Amino acid sequence: MASFQRVLGLQLLAVLLLGLVASSSAATCAPGEGVQKADLANLISSLFGVKSAPKASGCAPCGKSQASLGGENAECVMCTPALSAPNADHTACECMPGTYASGAPSAATVHRTCVSCGDKAVSTTRNAASCHACPENAVATADNKCGCEPGYIATGLGAFGVTGCR
Repeated sequence: MASFQRVLGLQLLAVLLLGLVASSSAATCAPGEGVQKADLANLISSLFGVKSAPKASGCAPCGKSQASLGGENAECVMCTPALSAPNADHTACECMPGTYASGAPSAATVHRTCVSCGDKAVSTTRNAASCHACPENAVATADNKCGCEPGYIATGLGAFGVTGCR
């Protein structure tokens, strides 16, 4: 009986501690930041078997491939791999070279709709409005320039790579 009361007492203590640790008020994060989950609350709940959803414990800068608009309980979200990356302030995901931005960005999300230029066109800037078509017998290279297909020779060079292949 004493053992049961001790376990019950420890569980009650865990519930009280969990309430104190996890009951932080809503965090309002600056743009480029997101809320961090309460690790201590998770530790207490796992040690004593008390189930509770983690609450916000503060704001921290978004990670390398993430962005956030900020605001109350803001979350850092991943930019779409290979198509977009966060801007310098981590407040928006921007379309990468080799893609173009389809439509205007939304004020409600960090994401833009980024579309690949494919293997016969290039873009060399972030958030390009369109892709530049490679000339006949040329393809997009790994460095987002047009290059001649094997067996062809460049007839000129320009801002987007070769201007012709023969």
